[in-house]
Amino acid sequence: MKKGDKSADSVNERVADYRTRSQRGGLKRVETTVAAEDVNLIKDVAKVLRAGGPLAGELREGIRALLPDEPAQTAEQLLDFFQTSPLREEDRHIFEGLRERSTGRSIDFE
Repeated sequence: MKKGDKSADSVNERVADYRTRSQRGGLKRVETTVAAEDVNLIKDVAKVLRAGGPLAGELREGIRALLPDEPAQTAEQLLDFFQTSPLREEDRHIFEGLRERSTGRSIDFE
């Protein structure tokens, strides 16, 4: 289809109409990049959320519960997130040991 082609104009009008209807319905287009193995999962999640209802509400709550409220500002906050994350139960042992938080040693400058 060439620019100025009547069929191209028709397609563009239909796309514009679809986007307007979607926005009025409270929908927003999102594009992201995910691992190939997650494509169908992301599509399924989007489909459930788009449909609304009790299942969508449960899914939102479940996903939000797994994510941090805000980005970690300190290493301690990041460590707390990993220690409480249910995503990698088998790797929890990695975070069990905390380093000593001593103030160091005193030095005589005389």
